Amino acid sequence: MNLIPNADFQQGMGSWEATPGGVTLVRTHAKRFVLLAGERRAAAICSDPVDVVLGAAYRLLVERAIPGEVQVLLLSREEVRPATPDTEFVAWDTPIRVQLATPAGKRAGVSRVALEPVGARLEMSNVRDTTAFVEPGGEYEILVEVANSGSEVVSGATATLLAPHHDLAEEHRDLLRVPNLAPGETATLSWPIAKQHRASAPFEIRLEYGLRNQTLAGATLRHRPRAPERKTLKSVDGGWQWFTIASRGLRLTAHETDFDYGPMLLTDDKAKRDLGVVQRIGRVIHQDGATDLWSRKRRLTPAGIQLAGHNELAEWEVEIRPEHRLKGILLGIRLTPKRRIAEAHLELAPFQTLLPLSERAGGFVVGAPGGESHLMWNVTARFELRTRVLPRAGVVALVSGRVPLLPGRTQRVEAILHRFEGGIIGAEPK
Repeated sequence: MNLIPNADFQQGMGSWEATPGGVTLVRTHAKRFVLLAGERRAAAICSDPVDVVLGAAYRLLVERAIPGEVQVLLLSREEVRPATPDTEFVAWDTPIRVQLATPAGKRAGVSRVALEPVGARLEMSNVRDTTAFVEPGGEYEILVEVANSGSEVVSGATATLLAPHHDLAEEHRDLLRVPNLAPGETATLSWPIAKQHRASAPFEIRLEYGLRNQTLAGATLRHRPRAPERKTLKSVDGGWQWFTIASRGLRLTAHETDFDYGPMLLTDDKAKRDLGVVQRIGRVIHQDGATDLWSRKRRLTPAGIQLAGHNELAEWEVEIRPEHRLKGILLGIRLTPKRRIAEAHLELAPFQTLLPLSERAGGFVVGAPGGESHLMWNVTARFELRTRVLPRAGVVALVSGRVPLLPGRTQRVEAILHRFEGGIIGAEPK
């Protein structure tokens, strides 16, 4: 549907609002369009209110009859948001209006403006498991989030766990029905696992609805991060197959797995509790999948630990040490690609917890009985890394946008995990 009223332009602009000058309806035998051409001031038009479904995704289409710079805004009763033509947005209010404008001295011709619902669409994300939180050999869960990122209610969807190296705790429960989801709604699906037959056991989850399907892969690791082998007050300590790094009560402890070093236990020594698990040092996400940065110990010194790793994609060096100035722990990575990857994403230190999790003041809060630990990341890199907090999944990660990886060009990242203004909130005084 063309939001420009009367697509034949026989009745003028209808009830659309327009600037006093610079807006002209052009009608020829070949074209009909709105010409925006303000000389000394911007020229703009604004649509009638359009009813949309809250939480639904729409595609904003702007067809130009004459090329030119067009600025697009989406207006609700209380908010104005910039928009990019030919991209999607999620409706946050209803109704909304679409405004198009050209700067003073510029011109453009617009023949069609439309908001198209994207239709039925489900997406899976946040595949995870709870192996790191149970005793070896104990029952755990594989979980995934299914979200309706479309524009209409989806019903009748199913999700199937394809796990040849796992034994389900409940036989024949590999197929689950996804509850009916309205736009913007999310459901968490879980499969109880009694046993896995490999140290690292891959699996897939297949989502099917209507004539569509998608698959998401994951793997469970038979390893439970645990406390240091001995009680220690040192900032840096370790042994043959373990290390621990601490600063002002925050402590990371790792034990070697069948695949070198990866998962680490995050402890708040001041609050005397385990906060959760850093699932891996990092990973590179690319078009062929994801590559974890498993690392071997190089040396342990009083200053910290140095690790390194390599595969067919890249080689990397890792440094973990106390950062006393910010009262935290520094994770430094030098990644040198071996081949070109045009569009890669970096994920660093994904943290998982079973405690209450929330986002606050640029950081995240891990809740626990007797108080809360308020933490945040301080990042130095040539590209942007943002802290993604997913309270429903109990996951926090540093994630980048698209980063081009070129052979021999080293990417450096330093990320410091530290307390936010003292850290423990609401703890009982001693």
